[in-house]
Amino acid sequence: MLKLFISEYICSGALAGVPRPDSLAREGLGMLRAICEDAVSSEAFEVCTTLDHRLNLNVSGVQCHTVRPEAEEWLLFQELAQSCDLTLVIAPEFNQILLNRVRWLSDNDRRHGLSEIRSIEIASDKLKFANWAEQNQISIPPTYWIDLQEATLQLETSEKFHFPLVIKPQWGAGASSMALLSSEADFFEFRNNYRDDELGPFVIQPYIEGISLSTACLINPIDFSRTWTPLGRQDFSGFEYQGGTIPFQCDAANKALELAEKVLNLMPGLAGWIGFDFLYCPDHDEKLVLLEVNPRLTTSYLGYRQLTQSNLAAIILGVQSGAQIEWSEQPVQFRLEDLSPCQSTNSHIDRIH
Repeated sequence: MLKLFISEYICSGALAGVPRPDSLAREGLGMLRAICEDAVSSEAFEVCTTLDHRLNLNVSGVQCHTVRPEAEEWLLFQELAQSCDLTLVIAPEFNQILLNRVRWLSDNDRRHGLSEIRSIEIASDKLKFANWAEQNQISIPPTYWIDLQEATLQLETSEKFHFPLVIKPQWGAGASSMALLSSEADFFEFRNNYRDDELGPFVIQPYIEGISLSTACLINPIDFSRTWTPLGRQDFSGFEYQGGTIPFQCDAANKALELAEKVLNLMPGLAGWIGFDFLYCPDHDEKLVLLEVNPRLTTSYLGYRQLTQSNLAAIILGVQSGAQIEWSEQPVQFRLEDLSPCQSTNSHIDRIH
């Protein structure tokens, strides 16, 4: 069997000395448990991971290295990546954490189940991705860099936008340091609170009302065959991710697949689990808007693994083909609020009858 090291950054112990961001911690722990369970059940891997001492993994068959001082996590990451045959990194884009960890693996000739560096550089940088999309005639919301050291928003927007606006980190994940700006006063408040925020710099986009949708492509890193998941609906409270429902039927499903396929064809080097986020706007002329591409495992994995008998981890880790996968038509709903440190990843899934 292959030795597999799975590293989920938020729960890995890298933040063992600071309060964990609640939403990202729930998502991270859910993904870590799920991918560990599936990797073990594939019978292709000996699985190990690192874990913040405040958490419980509760997955049998996984060698778990508990981390107390946070500095220990990076040392363990390097040690385990060097000793294992394959490393899977699950990490947020903020502070270029995902990019830097995959770059270290590549620089040290360690096999990993993720995309090439050049693809991660584009997809994880919202400004770079916006420029790439424009060059390749892919429509996404207009995206501009914003300098929070300037006195007013108007200096930066030059009347390109009208309120409401969305402001978010250029390298971001989840709802961290993200806000809706309805007025100049909102910008001043955000500027005062986040001018020196470590998750900066920031970009702004027009706020678009719509239904949040997502899909994912499982790209086998060995033969680069593609397996698509059904389109799903994402649920949010404000900008905070709550879970979702899959599959979600709408008249934009074919358009979503067409847009996602175009991205894959024009951005070589993508591999593993690639998530695509959209806004569905049924009352607009342009019903579907591509928001971003996530070159990493996304939380929707928790729902999709319940929609098929196939082992999704085995596909994205290159030990099984996804050609014959069958998806259930029975909708599944998954909720992050039901996750707790002592709960199985199967116990928060509801089938909708």
